[in-house]
Amino acid sequence: MSNFIRLIICCLIIFLVFWSIDFTSELSLFTITFSSIALGYGLNMFWKLYKKFQMNVEDR
Repeated sequence: MSNFIRLIICCLIIFLVFWSIDFTSELSLFTITFSSIALGYGLNMFWKLYKKFQMNVEDR
């Protein structure tokens, strides 16, 4: 799966979590979007690191 597609999926997941918790009443849409992009990028980096770790463990 492409790195960009994984990034979009992670951002969408974080955005939907913010939306379902109803942070929209407390935060602006721009803040929620920016936060979901930042946290989605972090989640994507963690996902990528986990895949790399998993491949290293399987090679042993």
